[in-house]
Amino acid sequence: MPRGPAPTVHDFPVHFVTRILFSDLDANLHVNNLAYARWFQEGRADFDTGVLKAGLGGSDLRLILAHQELDYLSALPYPGSVTVATGVLRIGSTSYTLGHAVFGGETCHARGQSVMVKLGDAGATALSDKERDVLTGLRTTGDA
Repeated sequence: MPRGPAPTVHDFPVHFVTRILFSDLDANLHVNNLAYARWFQEGRADFDTGVLKAGLGGSDLRLILAHQELDYLSALPYPGSVTVATGVLRIGSTSYTLGHAVFGGETCHARGQSVMVKLGDAGATALSDKERDVLTGLRTTGDA
């Protein structure tokens, strides 16, 4: 999927900061690609269980990850920390797409998207008007 220029951290409403761990490094002392996937997961968890559910008044919303994509843009130095920035790109009838970016300082080192599906007892179920309103307020202004 073609994308525009790398986003800035200020394009995203939700930020999760974490330290780069020594265990995140590969044999060449580069941050391993799996670390980025884990950071996206932590950013999603912070967004879904913290910000989104808080906006819904502690809802028991059940979500499942249906799709994830990740583009690596540049290497990260160790030691250091990263900011995982997250915001809503699209809202569907039973799902929404999050845009993510990993920043070291102001530099975007990776970006991607995650599709989250709302689950009911029989599978995917429609997002409520309140859920859509909260998600709309958490849109990103950048191109993840």
